[in-house]
Amino acid sequence: MAGVRWLAERESVRVKRTRE
Repeated sequence: MAGVRWLAERESVRVKRTRE
């Protein structure tokens, strides 16, 4: 399930941007 890996990374970046 490689899709879940890149998906989690994308979500992580989204949260980081929202926190900033």
